[in-house]
Amino acid sequence: MGKRNMSKWWVALSTAAGASLVMVGFSQLPGSARAEAPAATTRAETRPSTASAEANEQRFIRLYDDGRGHRSMQTSTVRFVNDAGVVVDLVAAVHIADKTYYHELDSNFDGYDKVLFEGVSADPKHPSNGMAMGMITILQKGMTTVLELQFQKDGINYKRENFLHADMTENEFRTRQEAKGESLLGGVAQNRSHEMEMAGTDFAITMMDSMGKPDRPLRMKRAMAKVLASMETGSPETDSVIIYERNQVCLKVLKQAIADGHKNLAIFYGGGHYPNMTTLLERDFGFHQVGPPVWHIAWNLSDATTPSTAPATRTPAK
Repeated sequence: MGKRNMSKWWVALSTAAGASLVMVGFSQLPGSARAEAPAATTRAETRPSTASAEANEQRFIRLYDDGRGHRSMQTSTVRFVNDAGVVVDLVAAVHIADKTYYHELDSNFDGYDKVLFEGVSADPKHPSNGMAMGMITILQKGMTTVLELQFQKDGINYKRENFLHADMTENEFRTRQEAKGESLLGGVAQNRSHEMEMAGTDFAITMMDSMGKPDRPLRMKRAMAKVLASMETGSPETDSVIIYERNQVCLKVLKQAIADGHKNLAIFYGGGHYPNMTTLLERDFGFHQVGPPVWHIAWNLSDATTPSTAPATRTPAK
């Protein structure tokens, strides 16, 4: 491989890591668009599961293939309860996805007492102000075009009365990263796994091989989906600002919401946050998982000739 091709390969690999960051692990405080939502269905619960390393695998992001041509990347809603009967649903998000995915998630949020959501911003009370890290938004919007997907901010209504900001301000985030000597991509590097590195390499190769081909968006989505699904193989014991410290801020808001008497809650964060957040919920808050994950189709990865299937949904606890 020549020097020029090697340079392109590293650029592509870095793009894969950056895209993983902004699509699963990081989001700025969003805007206020809303899409019409279909009716949701319900699902009966099963007995609680035990916390374990094995239980963390494939709990929040997975690749699915039914063997009959239906392929997808899916994120989940995982239910946790404590002895006082408080319900906390961890609703995993990917920050760009199919429009139908956001319709489905959006349809469930009105039923919760509070939905604690992710979003670093200079002013949590004014989402339209945005944040200074324009590079993140540019990269996110660029990926929606390349992969033919929708931006999360355009598919979810963040102006609901029950939506509660539960993240750092931009100043807090930058101050903590500077104190720890971290950067945005450095936070991803700290939480990377061997599986994520291998998937990133595959994405880089696919990105180059698919140039000019009519099915390039589908090829790139399939390769990127492997990168995103591999993020759950990282250590849940991270102490990074981008994951651990922001999770701590979110759980502080959760603690106050519970103290205020709310018993039916959801946390809406990027799926990359949840291996660590699960550990904190179980260890420090006394919650345990109830039932298996409910999976939602974030990216349809099937060939264009394969009929689509309806995603599974669950309404909040009453």
